Amino acid sequence: MLRITENDGKDLREFHKVCPQAKEIGFGRLFRSPSLFEDVIKSILLCNCTWGRTLKMAEALCELQFDITQNNLGRRGVKRKLMFPKEREDGSVVKMLGNFPNAREIGDLDESYFMKRMSPLLGYRAKHIYKMAKDIHNSGTLSIVMRELEEASEKRLDGNVGILRKQSRKIESIATV
Repeated sequence: MLRITENDGKDLREFHKVCPQAKEIGFGRLFRSPSLFEDVIKSILLCNCTWGRTLKMAEALCELQFDITQNNLGRRGVKRKLMFPKEREDGSVVKMLGNFPNAREIGDLDESYFMKRMSPLLGYRAKHIYKMAKDIHNSGTLSIVMRELEEASEKRLDGNVGILRKQSRKIESIATV
């Protein structure tokens, strides 16, 4: 999802005036996730690994989300049916992926199921991701901290990342990764 503030848009237009070649190739547009939760989880996935590994972990979470929504994974994580891989009319097989899961979808899963399925893929990150999702899903407090953090990130900080760092340290799952 593309999310640019008015100030970002103004800065981008000014930059494109100075460097028209950048405008021609579409340089300078920023992509962010639809939620701060997704941004934080993707940042956790980037820790201590290659880009390829990060993509595989994100794909695994999307597969989990597909299972959650299409296969009726219940609170215990028991599958009723498996929907992928799916065969096309031409005989080729396509792997179905879901969207990136939100905190509710992960938080609703049984911890032992999530850890058994995701630990081999996410490593040490699995427990932090599950804890954050569960905390956000079950507690209004962490949701408020996440909202405050998102609001702070949208304000112009003029290079002062200390405010964001201080607020993000309030969230145990971020502070310990």
